[in-house]
Amino acid sequence: MNNFLNKSAMLDKFNAHKQLVGITVVTVIAVVILLIKSITMTHSNETITEPKVSNELPLQNEVTPQIEERQKQIKVDVKGAVKYSGVYDAKQGERIQDVLKHAEVLPNADLDAVNLSQEIRDALVIYIPFKGEVKTDKFTLYQSSASSVQSNVQNNGHEKVNINQAEQSQLEEIPGIGPKKAQDIIKYRTDNGGFKSIEEIKEIRGVGDKTYESLKDYIEV
Repeated sequence: MNNFLNKSAMLDKFNAHKQLVGITVVTVIAVVILLIKSITMTHSNETITEPKVSNELPLQNEVTPQIEERQKQIKVDVKGAVKYSGVYDAKQGERIQDVLKHAEVLPNADLDAVNLSQEIRDALVIYIPFKGEVKTDKFTLYQSSASSVQSNVQNNGHEKVNINQAEQSQLEEIPGIGPKKAQDIIKYRTDNGGFKSIEEIKEIRGVGDKTYESLKDYIEV
């Protein structure tokens, strides 16, 4: 009887110990599970900071200048020994030779009497004489042209007016030349193939020796 009671008591202790171990194991597992969940949630809530990539380009210290060669559009009037006379569009800086490529010089044009390298300007009249029109010796003609250009720069700081090329408004800027005389100058040069010298302006009615002396420093051919 005593042996049976002892065995029963030992069995109860064993079962109690077994339950205690089981509870401990379950508790440990639960704690582990809670720790895992806690770690996982902590990582999911963390924000990963990545280096910011800027899409902005660095400012240049120097801006490359844009070279705008804006050439002023001008108009010139071509007359005389050309196939197509008239008003032509041109660009500032071009020469008479450039314009004549469009006007087509006639075979009987006297190009030796024309300064083909002359730079054109707005409202310029380009007259191409026919052969035999210009009676002045070519050497004298060229020397006169070169002298007039030089004196144009040095003569009291004012610009001379070419009476063979100037428009009426430009001619009226010459001291002593009004609208009527300006019209007469244009008519004379058209009818006679241009002025051969500045003295020839005395052929204009109303331009005598006294008037010529007052305007000779302002004109050229």
